[in-house]
Amino acid sequence: MKLKVEVWGDNAVVKLPESLLQQLGVGIGDTIEVTTDGNGIKLRRIKPKFKLADLIALCDLNALPPTGMKDWDKIPPLGKEFI
Repeated sequence: MKLKVEVWGDNAVVKLPESLLQQLGVGIGDTIEVTTDGNGIKLRRIKPKFKLADLIALCDLNALPPTGMKDWDKIPPLGKEFI
C-alpha cells in the first residue's frame, strides 16, 4: 500500500485508510506505537491498561440493577461453576 506524506499545520502526516485501521485493530483516538528499524516503520496497537478505581469511577453507583438480575439466582449452573 502506498500512502502520501502530506502537510497538516506544522506537521507531516500520513493518513491511514479505514481498512488499515481495522487490520491494526485501532480506531480514532487510540494510541499506537511507532518504531523504526532502518528499513521502514512499524505500527503497533497499544492495548489500554485499566485500573479498577478508574472503571468504578465510570459507574453510576446509584443505578438500579438490570431487571434480569432478579432471576440470576434461579438459573441452574451450566458448566463447572461452583457455589
